[in-house]
Amino acid sequence: MILEKTPCNLCKSDFYKFMFKKDNFSIVRCKKCSLIYVNPRLTQKSLVESYNKNKISPVPYYKENYEEDKATFEKRIRIIQKYKKSGKLLDIGCSIGTFLEVAKEYGYDCYGIDLNKQAIAAAKQKGLNVRVANIENNKINSKFDIIVMNDLIEHVTDPVKTMQIANKLLKKSGIIFLVTPNGGSIMAKITGKDWVHYKPNEHLSYFSPKTISILLKKAKFNVINVATIGRVRNLATIITKGSTYFGKIPGKIMNKIKIDSIFKKIRFTLSADEMMAIAKKP
Repeated sequence: MILEKTPCNLCKSDFYKFMFKKDNFSIVRCKKCSLIYVNPRLTQKSLVESYNKNKISPVPYYKENYEEDKATFEKRIRIIQKYKKSGKLLDIGCSIGTFLEVAKEYGYDCYGIDLNKQAIAAAKQKGLNVRVANIENNKINSKFDIIVMNDLIEHVTDPVKTMQIANKLLKKSGIIFLVTPNGGSIMAKITGKDWVHYKPNEHLSYFSPKTISILLKKAKFNVINVATIGRVRNLATIITKGSTYFGKIPGKIMNKIKIDSIFKKIRFTLSADEMMAIAKKP
């Protein structure tokens, strides 16, 4: 595991306040702009290796939660429709292509990129137009009406550069739609270091409505809306993921008496600690 020290991922300040340790990583808060970030963090090379070994953002997880993700993305594409009813759409960090499937069903001209070779292979099997790429060091010669980043911006080493490149890839009046954990949410504040989204081996930045707006403005976007957004998950996944809060005993009981298959059919929309941001290229 190779670590590197870094200035603030948003404003590049070197002045920060130590918050706590999580999984042997230090979580800090920038004294200048208030961004919460990991410092020191894994290098880009280490992150790419982890993605392709399915150590982080594993392909099996997205396949297992396919139906829930599809229901989630149908709600999100309807939000996008309010701003762009049609056009050329790029999904950055598309994983196995579930969002692209939904967007294609709604009539969008869809393209996707991801770092994970296995995820791209799974998306290609669905007939989707995708490839292995990182927008920071791969040339994309097209222009898009819509760029989507579902659970991406918290993973990148240089979010400002990523958003600036996204701006260049958009046509005039194009929109960007992103979703990321809300580090300023009540859930994040209540649960502290046990917050489920504190995953410092993959989540490098923890934005709030204030800092995500700063990021978008730095990249020359006009911010349209920043708001809480939900995600559909089944009860079995909620119990498994929720072990951070209430321990592993409920999950063990669920598996012991073999009711996980029943719990997978019970779905909820969770709307406590994630936010969407929509912005427009002038």
